[in-house]
Amino acid sequence: RYDTLRMKITIQGQRGSFHHIVAEDFNTDIELVCCDTFSEVFATLKDSTADQAVVVIENSLYGGIADV
Repeated sequence: RYDTLRMKITIQGQRGSFHHIVAEDFNTDIELVCCDTFSEVFATLKDSTADQAVVVIENSLYGGIADV
């Protein structure tokens, strides 16, 4: 059934990270897809592993989105 499907949200980082907190601000009933890099985040969208992504413009540890 449609109402039991959980949206898959991909993030750069792990559970408890800023990206995770922001993703749950939009919807608490999500399936989180955690990635190590921004490139991996966009790859999950391209191959339909995830429905949507939460990314920041700049990350002091992993660089900026413009680098991807």
